[in-house]
Amino acid sequence: GSPLYRMLKQAMLGRRALLLLDGLDEGGEKREQIEDHVTQVLALQGHVIFATSRPLPPGPSETRFHHFYRLQLSPLTDEQQQRALEQRLGSERAAALLPFLQGKVPVDETKQKITANPLMLSMVASIFELRQGLAMPESVVGLYDEATKAMLARGSKDGGARQLDLLPLVMAVFFRAHVTLARVSTLKHLQAAAREVEGG
Repeated sequence: GSPLYRMLKQAMLGRRALLLLDGLDEGGEKREQIEDHVTQVLALQGHVIFATSRPLPPGPSETRFHHFYRLQLSPLTDEQQQRALEQRLGSERAAALLPFLQGKVPVDETKQKITANPLMLSMVASIFELRQGLAMPESVVGLYDEATKAMLARGSKDGGARQLDLLPLVMAVFFRAHVTLARVSTLKHLQAAAREVEGG
């Protein structure tokens, strides 16, 4: 009943709102219901929708969105990656990271450098900033390991020491999710992982 809610509700009722839906592929167990609501309710009601998703697999998901205009982002070129790093790190520090980008950065299943993905490029830049002159990890696993530590340490007054105590638990949760091919981690997964970690 807040004024903001009433304003947003009126904007939607008047079809004067642009609905931004980021990450349709991250709907987990409710993904089909979310896609159905977007395509069979919101779109049919005349709402203007801008939705993002990783590439939809062939099948029901792709079929649901056949009447949407679809755009696909191309991977970042080497030049675009360099420019992005220069904007974030400055020319001198970006130049120090370039040899890693040009010769040692891991590639994905499509044989593209993983840094062709803007999120991965940002992660590599964050790791570079944290390691301050140390060699960069040369595998995707190593990069994710460093990124996990950085995430746990971020925003902590003690430099992340207490959050880093959680690292074995985080690793156990994601290992369990990987083994069971689960995109959604529940309390049940967390409890099972906790039982596997020393000290519970």
